[in-house]
Amino acid sequence: RGYGFVEFSSHAAALAALRHANNNPSLSSYCLPKGRKPGACPPRPIVAFAVENVQKAQLKQKKKDDARAKNAERLAAAGGDADAAGPDRKARRTARRIENR
Repeated sequence: RGYGFVEFSSHAAALAALRHANNNPSLSSYCLPKGRKPGACPPRPIVAFAVENVQKAQLKQKKKDDARAKNAERLAAAGGDADAAGPDRKARRTARRIENR
């Protein structure tokens, strides 16, 4: 199975390429599977794209940084002792499972 990655300078250019290439029978002549005859119906390419929103990526990174800072403050307030700061995630999940039995 073949795949590729392409980067476009604008959303409009990406959308135009997507609309032209997706499920286009004129582009499928190059990808005949082994064992199929040239007269057989070739598979048509399926094209998709993802848009990375820079603002969303920055927001996600900011939330991650804030959570790490908050955790560091919590550990510092506990004197740097991880046990005094509270149980780790695995211990909390195990305790919840036991409570819900």
